[in-house]
Amino acid sequence: MRNIPLVALALALWSSNASAAQGLRTVYLNFDGVTLNRSTTVDDATVNVSSIVNSATEVIPAMTTSGLIDVGGLSRQQVIDRVLADLEAIFEPYHVDFVTSRPVSAPYPMIVFGGDSLTVTGSAGLSGIALSDCDDTMPSNIIFVFPSGLRVGDLAEIAAEESAHAFGLGHTIDTSDIMFPVIQVAIPTAFGSGTIPDGSGCPPSATSQDSHATLLSIIGGRPDASVPALTGPAAVLLMTVLIVHGVRAAGG
Repeated sequence: MRNIPLVALALALWSSNASAAQGLRTVYLNFDGVTLNRSTTVDDATVNVSSIVNSATEVIPAMTTSGLIDVGGLSRQQVIDRVLADLEAIFEPYHVDFVTSRPVSAPYPMIVFGGDSLTVTGSAGLSGIALSDCDDTMPSNIIFVFPSGLRVGDLAEIAAEESAHAFGLGHTIDTSDIMFPVIQVAIPTAFGSGTIPDGSGCPPSATSQDSHATLLSIIGGRPDASVPALTGPAAVLLMTVLIVHGVRAAGG
């Protein structure tokens, strides 16, 4: 598999909403397909409105395992169970719950697994995409993971990184950090810290990021988890930019 860096593209979207308070975030994992309507200003998973989709109405099919590599004989449901378990392990220190049925109460972000990046976004070769919602001002972002060409273990890592962009995190050059902007042979399993290489931080002028501390600042720690205390405030800027996570198969 050939890895290519994530590309940060500036998008002139601003939110006038106040940042979300610390507290439980429920994230909806959608493996079953969805019809989305395009907006030029906001993401809102609760009404299936996305500012990322390429068409006025975008029908994204349910996830299949046919395009995945290294499935190891897992059924579709077993792949879904693996993704859920991996995400729960990655986010164990933080006040985040993952569900596979649409929540009754808003707000909630939605991670859509399925479709292909060219159809959905107009750009080919992406494995995931989300708005980088600085300070988590839009708590119902829609996040995308495009499974084709990925390993089963990549699905949760990409979902974790893209959802962290929606919470307000940028990239780092720490290869052990979920926010490292290249898919690796050894898949990161936690949030670390490091230099920001590409202006994707919040604010864009930020040169370093403690991803773990920033998540704790924005979301808070899980009440039953033992996590290190914060030592400083997170950056604040009410601006959103597009963050894309790209990958190509070997020979591509």
